[in-house]
Amino acid sequence: MDAQHSELLHEIHRELKTLTQEVESAFVKDDDGRPDFAGHRSFHKRVSTEEQLYSQNRSKVLRDLATWAIIGIVSIIGSSLFSTYVLHGTSLVK
Repeated sequence: MDAQHSELLHEIHRELKTLTQEVESAFVKDDDGRPDFAGHRSFHKRVSTEEQLYSQNRSKVLRDLATWAIIGIVSIIGSSLFSTYVLHGTSLVK
């Protein structure tokens, strides 16, 4: 029975070692040749911050664009009404 347990523990150990190597190989190595977990974490934090800034800037640009589009439409309608009713003397009331 102890031999079975020992073999099972060795198998589990081999599997954990393999999984650990696979996980570590997914990370960039630091100057010492070890996986750079902290650098990986800071990279993702920086990317997340950049995405937030991009999203905020995009929202501001879209809001400004919509505002100026509305101002343009209102200006066109206003100048059309002004030229029709004021410059040409057309009455609003018949």
